[in-house]
Amino acid sequence: MAPTAKNTRSGVKGHVTRIINFIRAYQSTPMSERASSELTEQEKRLREKFESFKTLTLQVQEDMVTEEATDQELQAEIDYVAATEEEVSDAKVIMDYKQKEWREEKERIRKEEKEQKKEEGGGGKGAETPQHSPTTTTAECSRSSVTTTTTCSFYAAIDRRHSSSQSSTRSAKRSSNNSHHEITTKTN
Repeated sequence: MAPTAKNTRSGVKGHVTRIINFIRAYQSTPMSERASSELTEQEKRLREKFESFKTLTLQVQEDMVTEEATDQELQAEIDYVAATEEEVSDAKVIMDYKQKEWREEKERIRKEEKEQKKEEGGGGKGAETPQHSPTTTTAECSRSSVTTTTTCSFYAAIDRRHSSSQSSTRSAKRSSNNSHHEITTKTN
């Protein structure tokens, strides 16, 4: 004997309930990238299972009408479906709230990192590499806040080119003294 629509729907309802319970567990969980991904996956699963539930519900209701179910049975069916829809709706509210919470947290972290880079002298876009003007000397290079390992020989070459118009001998002496100076700071 083939399973009835009501029995099949009961199995699908079990899946829906498990997914909802999983989502409810996130109410008190701090959000992270992983938690956000898991919630997104559960949202997809819930949507799929709930669509199956609604399709099977239509079949169950058609069967009830065909079998001339009593008013009490019909009302119990209506209440059962309404309760399930409310549970799913509540789970969606939780998911939306937690995803919004995660977006706000990511934005806060991004702003903090941007502010920290500004304070370190990097100043926003391109903060990983120091912004040296053509007049930056190798001495300034050695004092700069560099977030990656960099050699100052490039800046010494810029220094040489800039000062060559003023005094080529002074520039050559300075670049030879500083061309192999290396700045190493820890990467954040």
